[in-house]
Amino acid sequence: MSAFPMSNSTPAAMPRAPSANSKSGARPSRPNASGSRNLNRPAEVIGGAPCGNSDMTYQAAILETPIIEIRRATLADRPALEEMKERSISTLLDPLMTPEQRTEMRRITPFDPALIEDGTYYVATVNGWIAASGGWSRRAALFSPNGRGTGDAPMLDPETDAAGIRAMYTNPDFARKGLGSLVLSTALAAARLAGFQRAQLLATVAGERLYRAAGWRSDEQVMVGSGDGAVVPGYRMSRDIR
Repeated sequence: MSAFPMSNSTPAAMPRAPSANSKSGARPSRPNASGSRNLNRPAEVIGGAPCGNSDMTYQAAILETPIIEIRRATLADRPALEEMKERSISTLLDPLMTPEQRTEMRRITPFDPALIEDGTYYVATVNGWIAASGGWSRRAALFSPNGRGTGDAPMLDPETDAAGIRAMYTNPDFARKGLGSLVLSTALAAARLAGFQRAQLLATVAGERLYRAAGWRSDEQVMVGSGDGAVVPGYRMSRDIR
């Protein structure tokens, strides 16, 4: 979670580059011998991004000169986004939570189509491979307390309310590469263009320090969850975006 979530903890082992007999620029369809995890490609061609269900390791992605692009997410990206979210939570956040908190975290952070349908959710791609995602919302909800998304939440007033930063995730293989920050900057710029003067988010314990270092103010510590399951610690944070 870390804007429920975004965490830049250092990933475990860095995948090895493909062997010397691999063709230049070739994209392996399976994990290499090191057991590195793979990145899903978008489900369809959007803005020049490659399509298909192949996968790719981080080291293979940067054998070519990296082409980094930011685009709006689409519902066709859902399988890749859900897989990346689970990998991000499992690798970067689960070690910091109890079993009960892990279960509740997944309950309150479902795939939320409202963010995509509102046109406020973005993905960062590296040579066409989705490496990070996140966005902002003009709806009055920082997470999904009922586990069913936020499509029914009322709209915010840019004159008086703060835009919400939502669902920030980074593929662990791309952690600490600046891609999460790039997505966050895009979301803040879009909210600013929509007339909002302030932004707020709900950060995890791991993310609070990172956001504070980036200029966010920690307003209060809270426990969040669905119903009586408010067991996940978080921080309400805000900042001026004028």
